[in-house]
Amino acid sequence: MIAPRFNQLIELYYQPLFRFAAALCGTPEAALTLTHRTFHQARERGVKSATPAHVKQWLFTLLLLEFLEQRPRRGSGRESADFA
Repeated sequence: MIAPRFNQLIELYYQPLFRFAAALCGTPEAALTLTHRTFHQARERGVKSATPAHVKQWLFTLLLLEFLEQRPRRGSGRESADFA
């Protein structure tokens, strides 16, 4: 069962996180997945901050890091070819 406080976080920040994810991903489907993964990460790590501003910043940071981890790295293989 999800703790009541975590449910409040979802209610407060789902829409802003989804909009940010959509701007990063470009598709609603990818944004949905990224938003869900962000809340999953937040639940696993646990919310340690008491202030809403810190929690919001932390959630957006988690989302951005998750996005950066899942996207392909640019130029992979290209740098090694330049030095060959």
